[in-house]
Amino acid sequence: MKAQRRHLRQFLSDTAWQQAKSMEAIDAVIRMKDRVLNPAAHWGEVPLYQAELDKALKLVARLEQALK
Repeated sequence: MKAQRRHLRQFLSDTAWQQAKSMEAIDAVIRMKDRVLNPAAHWGEVPLYQAELDKALKLVARLEQALK
C-alpha cells in the first residue's frame, strides 16, 4: 500500500502533469494537422473554415508552451 501511495504522489507531481499536458497538446496538434493539411478533407461539402485555422495556430502555440 505504501508503494502505491508513493507512486500516486509521483504521478500527481507537477512534472507528471506537465508531461501529460505536453502529450495532450501533441495529440491535439496531430489531429488538427490531419484536418488542416489534408487536401482531401477540403474537397466536397465540408470547407476549411478560418476558425479551424485559428484553432490550429492556438494548438501549435499551446504545444510550444508545453515543450518549454
